Amino acid sequence: MIGPSHVLGQLAAGMAFHVILELWMDGWGYELSEPAVVTPTGVERLTDLPQELTIRR
Repeated sequence: MIGPSHVLGQLAAGMAFHVILELWMDGWGYELSEPAVVTPTGVERLTDLPQELTIRR
């Protein structure tokens, strides 16, 4: 719940997000799912999986 002391649209340290991006076309698709948390100096990924693109055929 967002209280009156929070400003909408402003990121703050400790906020966590699960980013899910998808692109689906005829016969192929791409999906990214990445949990992350905002830190005082930027962002921290919450997984240690490689970020390389994996192609499954």
